[in-house]
Amino acid sequence: MKKLLFFLLLANAAFAQQVSYPSRSSLLVRIFADTAYLGSATGFVVEVNHKNYFITNWHVVTNREYNAYGRPLMSSHVPDRLWIFFNKDTAGNFKQVKLPLHDASGKPLWRELRHNDTMLADIVAIPLPAMKEVKYFPVNIGAQLEKFQLRAMDNVMIVGFPFGRRSVGFFPVYKQGTVASEPYFDYDDKPVVLIDSNTKPGMSGSPVYAHIDDYYTSTGERLRLAYPVDQFIGIYAAQEMLPELGVVWKAPFIYEQLQKMFP
Repeated sequence: MKKLLFFLLLANAAFAQQVSYPSRSSLLVRIFADTAYLGSATGFVVEVNHKNYFITNWHVVTNREYNAYGRPLMSSHVPDRLWIFFNKDTAGNFKQVKLPLHDASGKPLWRELRHNDTMLADIVAIPLPAMKEVKYFPVNIGAQLEKFQLRAMDNVMIVGFPFGRRSVGFFPVYKQGTVASEPYFDYDDKPVVLIDSNTKPGMSGSPVYAHIDDYYTSTGERLRLAYPVDQFIGIYAAQEMLPELGVVWKAPFIYEQLQKMFP
């Protein structure tokens, strides 16, 4: 019995080492309005000042287009809850958790991120309560933002659930893309960068990473890293259909806004 327990612990430890952190961080979301299933999306957890928040897109929790019209996306239903598949442990087990979107009076439980103080961003943060049998793997949205500078033509990975598709268990799928605009500048007067990637419905709310193995100093010197870094660069929100370019809200904007909202 002791030998069996030892081997099980050993197998779990080996499994934990084989699964990458971004795979644990991206979470499958299923959207409901009463009994109606509206579709799937992606989200992730961040930790801000020792509290956890669930991050996804504004259009996911409202079922409305993120534009001046605000028209319904899939139907006239208003989402009332999300079912999220959280990690239970490091051994590949998951727990489905219901996350209400409104309180008893109908007030939204999410907080909206805004740019230029007044303009709505396609991002919301939902406070997460302490939950039994749930292990959070927060995305480190503020790590080394100044050190690693994203460049046009850099390769990126969008880690989410296209059409609700999973890889193993409830782990996500990785889709590759390329930075398609100059990241230093904002696109369309918003803190976003464009990526060239064949993204699909269900990937809204996906964290986007650059796999970085070098960086440039302030003097322009290029230095190699001893180990590659998966640098969070932002949250995927939508695809512009005709040019097939994806819209990613930038990590520095997300980090600054969350620090202001949850001091």
